[in-house]
Amino acid sequence: MTAIIGGLISGLLSALALVIFVEKIGKTSKALILGHYVLVDILATVFAYILMPIVGLATMINVSVFCLIFTSYLYWRRGNSPHFTLLDLIKGKQ
Repeated sequence: MTAIIGGLISGLLSALALVIFVEKIGKTSKALILGHYVLVDILATVFAYILMPIVGLATMINVSVFCLIFTSYLYWRRGNSPHFTLLDLIKGKQ
């Protein structure tokens, strides 16, 4: 039970930290992150599995909660925020 609660809390705090980081960066960087949300989601998941310090059940719950919250955040922000891709930036369509 302790591993489950620890994983839930750790995953929630990790996701909130990354959400706050994305909200604090500049407009162009945030628009690029939201424009490439699938790539960012995959990278965040990979880094979550690599960087989370707990081993076992707590790690699986931690990463699952983190990925669900961060994926939901990216989906929600992309729907109501300006976004563009690197190709748009190169072509000057921003």
